[in-house]
Amino acid sequence: MKSRKLAITAVACALALVSGLAWFLWPLNTAHPHFRLTIVGHAIEAGKPIVVFQVELADRRRIKIIDVVKVMGEETEEPLELDNAHPGGLKPVASFWAPSQHWPIGDPALARKPFAVTVPTNAPNWRLSVGLVFENPNRLERFKAKIGIWRMLRRNGSSLYAATRASWRVFEPEGSESVESELITNPIAMP
Repeated sequence: MKSRKLAITAVACALALVSGLAWFLWPLNTAHPHFRLTIVGHAIEAGKPIVVFQVELADRRRIKIIDVVKVMGEETEEPLELDNAHPGGLKPVASFWAPSQHWPIGDPALARKPFAVTVPTNAPNWRLSVGLVFENPNRLERFKAKIGIWRMLRRNGSSLYAATRASWRVFEPEGSESVESELITNPIAMP
């Protein structure tokens, strides 16, 4: 009776191990990802009309927004401007984002969440262009990159905890893409 229980336990453990390894080593989606920038809402915030956008992606890989630009025909409006107080520095343009908006650029945790920008008042038609970087879909390749970063941090004197924490959170981009919204006509009809 004991040998039968032992055999069942051994088979269950072997299946769990094989399933875990298959999950870890099997790539998610090795094809080039297909991004969409969709309009999820319109509103007025602090007296200014805003449009809410969201980046959509079919798979689970992490993405990071690296640039957001309002395109109005041949003109563009960037979210950063030169900072005269700090030569060579940049500062956010206060009128670019909705007043309640968090800065989504550079934060993978905010990249898939909705973000809002103000409507440009100087153009009848416009669209939003978003530059993105995305991580490698292969979990094993991402793990190898994290191990390499961990080793480098340990060689440079980081503590075990600091190196592990930093290497686990690192975003290792595989590629980049720019995606545009559909054309938006001003004035926006508010609901």
